Amino acid sequence: AATAVRALRQRVQRLRPVRWVGLVLEVGADGHLALPRGADPDFLVARMTRASLSAEAQTQRLLRAIEHPGVRFLLHPTTQRIGSDPPLEFEVGPVLRALEAHGVALCLTGDLTRLDPPPEIVRAAMEQKVSLLLTAEPRTPADLGRLECAAMAAQRGWGLRQQVVNTRTASALTRWLARGQRGT
Repeated sequence: AATAVRALRQRVQRLRPVRWVGLVLEVGADGHLALPRGADPDFLVARMTRASLSAEAQTQRLLRAIEHPGVRFLLHPTTQRIGSDPPLEFEVGPVLRALEAHGVALCLTGDLTRLDPPPEIVRAAMEQKVSLLLTAEPRTPADLGRLECAAMAAQRGWGLRQQVVNTRTASALTRWLARGQRGT
């Protein structure tokens, strides 16, 4: 047992911590993302917020955010809150094609008050070969349990493990993030 413990300690000492710095930016009504001056994140998360726009304008708003060179993740595409805020209407096909073309992952939240995106969008994203990110959006340590809900949301939309970026190794995820650095 002592030999096994020593071997494990040696392996752990060789591990290097991985650190990425990301910023979550709200998507403006025109699709603009206001990156703070001097900020140099490894990636951006485009977070949709409510805006009273037509479906066509919402689609253009989403496309502009996805096309931002630093964006690697899209969070809350429908902004839905169950029981209070209905989902935003937009053209799903063009948005999913843009996500795939620009290498932007669709975030699946484990927040049960949202279920955003809904299973039909997740299913369409799988068909389009869009990457997914499972997130608990934790505000407290107890919220980390919501990651399991995000995994169930992915399964409900037929999400495949190979399309979920946070099931990849640290080195594979680092490579994936670096591919997205299109002139931040």
